[in-house]
Amino acid sequence: RGELLFGGGGGMTIVQPDQLQAWAYRPRVLISDVKLGGQSVPVGDGSGPLIVRPEANSLAVEFSSSDFSAPERNRFAFRLEGYDRDWIAADPSHRLATYANLPPGDYRLHLRASNRDGQWGEQVLALPVRVLPAWHQTWGFRAAAVLGLGLLLRAAMRVRTRLLHRRQRELERKVR
Repeated sequence: RGELLFGGGGGMTIVQPDQLQAWAYRPRVLISDVKLGGQSVPVGDGSGPLIVRPEANSLAVEFSSSDFSAPERNRFAFRLEGYDRDWIAADPSHRLATYANLPPGDYRLHLRASNRDGQWGEQVLALPVRVLPAWHQTWGFRAAAVLGLGLLLRAAMRVRTRLLHRRQRELERKVR
């Protein structure tokens, strides 16, 4: 009849394989650590983005799953919206999303996990991230640089014009 019988000290266990169901638990993703520039920082309450200052220049997020039934079989993936086009599979034994030298801007780090049977959880964890620009990447600096360059060119043109006028006067004196 397709039953498996197991005997033990306290009696017998009957298993009917056709009654077994696939593991249906859909895990949540849990963040275990966030490092900016190699230093651990608190994640916060989720009310605002994770701020990456220019001197940090790297972001590493370590994560795990709420399915502890067979952790070696869980699968993980991550994607930094605004930077990555596709999901990146994470090594189940090294669950880490790492980015370095991100351009300034606003991003969202999406994390997802599967259960031991490979079924992805419906809930995707999204962590907002804001990478601040270095001083030389700000609009204020760029505007000042363009203005400074313009003033420098104008000053160079004035000096050149004065030299040409002086040379012209000298030539006119020689001609007389």
